[in-house]
Amino acid sequence: MVGVPARGAYATAAAVAFSAAFLPSTPAAAKRPRPDRPLPVALVPLIRVRDACASLQTSIDEGELATVRDVRQVMRLMLRGNDVGGSVKQVALWVDDKAIAAGVEQHGRDAVEFLASVTEFFDPMDLANRPSVEYLTFTKKALAAASAQLEWVLAHVPQAAVEEATESLTAVKA
Repeated sequence: MVGVPARGAYATAAAVAFSAAFLPSTPAAAKRPRPDRPLPVALVPLIRVRDACASLQTSIDEGELATVRDVRQVMRLMLRGNDVGGSVKQVALWVDDKAIAAGVEQHGRDAVEFLASVTEFFDPMDLANRPSVEYLTFTKKALAAASAQLEWVLAHVPQAAVEEATESLTAVKA
């Protein structure tokens, strides 16, 4: 018989109709969550950490950090007190371009890793001792690298939001 569809065709058509009617069009995991906070608020910790990197480099140059413990403590406070990882995730949610959002997350993770590496690069027996030249050089390079990663993130979000976040930090300092 020509022109009469086979039995299997009806089953396939019924399955397609069922899935279109009752199943979501995209899986829940594929949908991006909404940001929890406004973009300028999410940017504040990143700007604060970037600025702290420069300030800490100056402190190292001027010999203000007397022991390895001092350096580690400042780094830990910088990381924990600012939730850089969480802020980077929030900023990435504000970026519409998926490739740039992925770049924001990657550069943010790299910044966190550079900063965390400073707390791991030490001899536990030397915590109370004056930092070695090698340790201080490593720390300054890690700070510069973290700062560069955060600069990349800040360069790839709307500059109006960066300016608003910077102004809010300036208002707090005043």
